[in-house]
Amino acid sequence: MDYMGIDHHKQYSHLTLVDERRKEIKSDRVENLRREVEAFLKGVEYKIVVAIEAGRSCYTMVDLIKGLRV
Repeated sequence: MDYMGIDHHKQYSHLTLVDERRKEIKSDRVENLRREVEAFLKGVEYKIVVAIEAGRSCYTMVDLIKGLRV
């Protein structure tokens, strides 16, 4: 299983994906758009546990992540 942390901002987020051993798989700043998050996760085949920074606009990202197959 992999883990993704999201530092969420209004127009973009910083996503970091790590494996079970806490080894960083990838990390990048992406716009808060479905296609951008999908591109970031392309090639990832495992289930992902996601932690997102709480804030006023974080529910937009929560809804986006729920709509993906992660």
